[in-house]
Amino acid sequence: MLKKKFIIGTLILFVIIAFLESYDVRGVEELSYVIAIGIDVSENNENNILLTIQVATTKPQESGGTSNLQTSLLSVETDSLGLGFNILNTLSTNELNLSHCSAIIFSEELAKKGIEPHFDNLANNIEIRPTATIIVANNTAQEFLVSTSESEDISADFYNSFLESSETTSYIPESSLSDFYAALHDDVIEPSAVYGYSDGSNIENIGLAVFKGDKFVGRLSGIQTIIHNILTNKLDSATISLISPIDNKSIINIKLSLAKDTDIDISYNESTKIPNIKCNINLEGKILSAATNYSFNDTEDLDKLKNAINSKIVSETNNYLYKISHEYNSDIVGFFGYLKRHYLTYDELKNINWEESFKEATFNINSNIELTSNYLFPRI
Repeated sequence: MLKKKFIIGTLILFVIIAFLESYDVRGVEELSYVIAIGIDVSENNENNILLTIQVATTKPQESGGTSNLQTSLLSVETDSLGLGFNILNTLSTNELNLSHCSAIIFSEELAKKGIEPHFDNLANNIEIRPTATIIVANNTAQEFLVSTSESEDISADFYNSFLESSETTSYIPESSLSDFYAALHDDVIEPSAVYGYSDGSNIENIGLAVFKGDKFVGRLSGIQTIIHNILTNKLDSATISLISPIDNKSIINIKLSLAKDTDIDISYNESTKIPNIKCNINLEGKILSAATNYSFNDTEDLDKLKNAINSKIVSETNNYLYKISHEYNSDIVGFFGYLKRHYLTYDELKNINWEESFKEATFNINSNIELTSNYLFPRI
């Protein structure tokens, strides 16, 4: 009997505690959802940062219909993100919630100085999702957020579209908070991020921001970002254009995808201390558009097109590799990991100074593309 009373009493106690805790739960109407965070160098104190948050707000329609989603910006100068978020909480009508934050934007100026102190704070914040996109803005992060706020019905999906663009066009890389943090603390690969460009009301996100450690060192173009996605086996699809090798006048658009993973191997010359990077690229292509005065059912024409595409891929890959190694000295592909496979012990590997040898790397690139028949045009 006593045991039964004890069990009943315990259950009643649990129910009471559950109801008491429910009074401490805030409803949606009591929260302000942060959908993007911007971090800049303070203009007043070089040791401080300017923290800007983009908060989702709703504006009821006059007709009484569904509310429109808009945004407002809050900014504060602070010496740390943690303190900045606390101050912004006092400025906000509702409690700030970071669980819907989809983008974290750093200005070029701040990124060049180094972002690790701020990045660790973000990575350790349990509210911020590890899938949030990392962006480096050409101007200030605050200006970038002002530009996006001018868009109608903006929401977290606006920033999620960056990742969708990565999958469909490959003009930008995959760049999540978790991926960047992992690369930042990895001895094989350097971090990279999305490069964002804004000039008032226009916003473009084409290209890749290259990092050396936690410092931004340069930008890659859209086509170079496609090559990056090919070499890292993250290419879903991409469209490239080239002058027709048949008439040397018209433009041909080709949709590319990986036929199989890119084969990478690295040999290291012990005497010259120079690595040679070998990449075998295998692609599938579909012709999206072409002039009508010739036929790709003609084997000779088709071979000319294949050779032209392969030549372009080899040329752009060499340009990409030269830029990240000789100019930026940033191994954002993780080539060092491929080199390590050839060494069984750390003692064998420790004599290689990858930091210095990567700057002198040579390249041997091979590309092979197979064009599918779906988009081959008959002569008209």
